[in-house]
Amino acid sequence: MLKELKPGVYRHYKGAFYLVHELARFHDSGELMVLYTPLTPHEGEKMRKTVCFYFQLGNQTRCSYCREESESP
Repeated sequence: MLKELKPGVYRHYKGAFYLVHELARFHDSGELMVLYTPLTPHEGEKMRKTVCFYFQLGNQTRCSYCREESESP
């Protein structure tokens, strides 16, 4: 699933939009993180564990954030 996580605009399943910049590794643990910016006023860049971009539904892994093809909210 990480191969699908590319820079661009993503929509959270609750409706908010986010600009994903890149994947990065946390220096202490080596864990993959996503560097992104919420596309709402007054919020700066943030990092989140890549596993937070996905969730389990039964035996399937689903994306909590879906890439917008048009890349505009």
